[in-house]
Parts: sequence; C-alpha cells; structure tokens
Amino acid sequence: MTDATWPSVVRYPAILPWMLALAFASVPLSNAKLLRAQELPPVPIESPPTNAWGLSPAPQDEPEALPFSTPLPSVSPDASGVIDVNPFTNVGSQDTGTIRDTAPPVDDSLSRPLLIESFEATPDPPLDPRTLEAMTEWGGPDALSIESPFFYRRKETTWRFLARGQAGFGDTTWETLPYLNLQRHGGLALGAAVRFLDGPLAPNHHPRMYDLTAMYQHRATLLNGWSFDVAAGVGAFSDFEGSAVEGIRFPGHAVLSGPLSERARWIAGIDYLDRDDFAYLPVAGIRWEPFPDLQVRAEFPRPMIRWITDQKAYYFRAELGGGTWAIEPAGSGDDVMTYREISVLFGIENRESNKGSGTEIGYVSGRRIDYRSGRASLELPDAWVFRIVDRF
Repeated sequence: MTDATWPSVVRYPAILPWMLALAFASVPLSNAKLLRAQELPPVPIESPPTNAWGLSPAPQDEPEALPFSTPLPSVSPDASGVIDVNPFTNVGSQDTGTIRDTAPPVDDSLSRPLLIESFEATPDPPLDPRTLEAMTEWGGPDALSIESPFFYRRKETTWRFLARGQAGFGDTTWETLPYLNLQRHGGLALGAAVRFLDGPLAPNHHPRMYDLTAMYQHRATLLNGWSFDVAAGVGAFSDFEGSAVEGIRFPGHAVLSGPLSERARWIAGIDYLDRDDFAYLPVAGIRWEPFPDLQVRAEFPRPMIRWITDQKAYYFRAELGGGTWAIEPAGSGDDVMTYREISVLFGIENRESNKGSGTEIGYVSGRRIDYRSGRASLELPDAWVFRIVDRF
C-alpha cells in the first residue's frame, strides 16, 4: 500500500490532536443551545385564510395581483366563436401553486331552497252566514257620503202610484233610469218605462205611454280632487199609436264637483232634459256633512237632507217630475204632450254599502199638461204619490 491510499490524518499525524480538541469543545455548546430552546414557549403559527379556490385573499388596502409567473387567462374565441373568460382555463401547473388549473367544485347546498318545517295553525271558527253577509254589505262608506266616489245620477228602479183625484188624471208607472250603478265608472246603460194612465177625461189619451232610452255615462276623479259625471243619450218617448219621431229626445248631463273642506263639496253643471217646457236646468249647490250621520244636499234641482242609522236612512227630498211624449189622442191627429209636476217626498231606505231599497210617500203640486198643437192646457190639482224604490 502506498502513501496515496491513506487518509490525510495518517499521512500528517501532527493535525490529529487539533481535530480531537475541536470536536470535544463543540459538544457543550450544542447542548446549551438545545436547553435554551426547550425553555422558550412554543409560538403558534397560523395558516392564512383561503377562499373557495384555495387562494389567500389580498389585503383590503391593496388590490389583488397575480404572481408574475402566472400567465393571463385567454380570451381568444374558440372554433365555435365563443370567447372563454374562465380565469382558470390556461393557468399552468408550473406556477407558484397559489392558482390551480381548474376551479374546485362548488358546493350546491347553498343554492338549495331553505326548507322550513311547516306547522298547522289552529283555524278560526267559521263566521255565521248572517255575520259574513253584514260584513260584506258594510265593507265601505255610505253611497251618498262625501268619502264615497262622486256621482250625479245612478241606476234606479221605481214603482209609482199617483191617485187620480178630482181632475181625473193619475198614473201607475214602472220605470228604470238609464244610468250606471255605482260599481261601474263608465259604459252604456239602458232605461225603460211603462206608464198606465188614468184619464184625463178630455182629451181622451191612449192609456199607455212608453220610454225607451240608451245612455252613455262616465264618472271619474281628477288628480286635483275634482270629480265629474257626464252622460249623453237618446230616447224615444211616445204612446207609439202614431208617429214617434216627435218623441225622440236627447237627454244628458255634465256635472263637476270639487272639495271645499273635509266635510263639504261644491257641485256645478247642467242637466239637459230636452223637454218642451224645460230644455235644460242648471245644477249648482253644496253637499255638506256636518256630522257623520247627517247629509245635506243643498243643490238644485234635487235637494235632499238625509239622516242615517246603522241599518236605515230617513230623508226628505224634492224633484221636478214629468216629461214630453209624442201622442195621438182619440179622434185627433198626432200631438206632443208635456206633463210637469213638483214632488216633495219623505222616504225610509234600507241602507247598504252601494245600494238601497225603500219606500217613499210624497205630495205632488204644480201639476200641468201642455200640448204643442196649441190645445188648451190642463191645470191639475195637487195629489199624493206613493213610490217603491230600488237604487243601485
């Protein structure tokens, strides 16, 4: 064996004592460091929070930036022409490891509907049918109240019985007015009447006269609180014994109303009658409710004062009655008759929310019959009238 095969320590024996001394001196120093490390308390190391894709969110005061080694996502269109904007499509695995190739599967439990355990509540006892009917009827304010929608005329059906009296002229009449009920605000309404006459003695009239009317009516409330009720129609009023052309009339009205205070409204307009005695009448006055159960209509041509209770209403009212009809008296040619009366009525009404039915008894005065042909007019004495009314 040559000297080249031996280690340098053997070849140079003078270095050996220095190496042994250095080795024994380093042992106490390593043990002292180990003891000091065991005396220190352990420092907890918190892992940074990660989001659903395993990425650490950026600080709030700094915008999140991708590592410089991460390539930008591709936005080039594919063969079908669709642009892929998925940020995880072209990110390689050679990056820092903070971004993975594809997004992790999303937990769809958060998108599922929240199921709430149902429970069975104790139902209320059923209402008595009479109580339920009363609640339905009294669901709104009184139809003639200031709080209700404004109207000038509404649907009304009447049976009328007028005594003949000494002058020998009375009538029994069924009539339905050509106006809308309160549930409707606009549209076409039809009216009709059959009048069974009792007299007069001379001239000898046909015992029946008829009214057939079609009326378009519209009601509305404006933004400033004003309201209007307009109507226009055409009707045939005749005994249909001769020519009824002279009995064609075009009644209508246009009435406007506005608030004066919380409990009062003014009313103004025109009521077109198209009669021989009165072609039209002005409409003017005030509707006032000094108390919730007292209604005052100081208006022309249909004034009324009305006191209401829980189920009934009591009222006084007045109106101009009559009309113009084409007739053919026996033994003479065609003529046109106009009958006029002024009625003052007291009524009792079964009150409901939008309709009512009742009876009226009244006194009729100013009765007069005129003829267009120049035949002598008839002045008739006063009489009593009884009416059965249904209002809608």
